[in-house]
Amino acid sequence: MGRYWLRCRTGERIRVSEWLPDDPYPRASVQPWPDEAGETVTLAQLVDVEDRMMALFERIAEARGAMLPDREELLGPDDADAGERLYTLATRIPIGAADRYAVLSAPSPADRLAALGEAVDAMAEMVEFQLSE
Repeated sequence: MGRYWLRCRTGERIRVSEWLPDDPYPRASVQPWPDEAGETVTLAQLVDVEDRMMALFERIAEARGAMLPDREELLGPDDADAGERLYTLATRIPIGAADRYAVLSAPSPADRLAALGEAVDAMAEMVEFQLSE
């Protein structure tokens, strides 16, 4: 049996409503999963979480004696609305599956921002703990 590499880009968030038989590959019935209404995420809030992410990357690079690429290369281009930008940021930070799921499944951009901020803070604490040994 051969191997395939599949790269996808989505246009909207979806939720699996039913898993179908996975012969020959996993399949599911899905439905659109739009963001719920919530508080507005401001540019200042986005910049704050981006700055915290950059500080984390800088700390890791410093510990390894490495040079970082520029901000846009690390965090991705800033050309989307706040809700979509937060999805992009969640893919750029080295967080665990549970934290990533919490960010990606948050019902609104404001909730996504809060989940991402918590994940960044937890990762920063873990890095500092590991570097203090």
